[in-house]
Amino acid sequence: MPNNYFITGLPKIGKTTLLQKLADRMSQNGLRVGGFLSPEQKVHGTRTGFVVQDIETGRVERLASVDIDGPRVSKYHVDTKSFESLVQQVQERIRKYDVVVLDEIGRMEMKSEKFGDLLIDLLESNTPVVASLHRDYVDDYKAWGEVFILNLSNRNRLYMELIERVG
Repeated sequence: MPNNYFITGLPKIGKTTLLQKLADRMSQNGLRVGGFLSPEQKVHGTRTGFVVQDIETGRVERLASVDIDGPRVSKYHVDTKSFESLVQQVQERIRKYDVVVLDEIGRMEMKSEKFGDLLIDLLESNTPVVASLHRDYVDDYKAWGEVFILNLSNRNRLYMELIERVG
């Protein structure tokens, strides 16, 4: 089985925060970490969308927003063009990474065929992938690696376990 690790859990449980901490620690441990994070955007305390941030370069693009055109996922519309421009740059550098972090494998990201293609290539590679996984996709991807369910009581333990396994 490939060395892939998927983190799933309820919305706002801390999946993105956990992936950010893992990416930071793995980099501090000397690993070359690539991929992207997808933090939420808020206006006056209300979530209005998501951005996608390249872990290596810090480049930020819009992933989804309530006030743009694009494929709809819940109340958001996905900016596939912006997302794919960032994904393409990550893909061009993919062979240089020791580990790839993806936030997330979810309904918004899967609106992009380019991301879907990159994802299959990554999961079949020898490079470990640590990804957040939307609960709707657990059955589709559990054969590609180990699935961890994040909750309030296991955050620290899961962080330590993944650092031990990946680096």
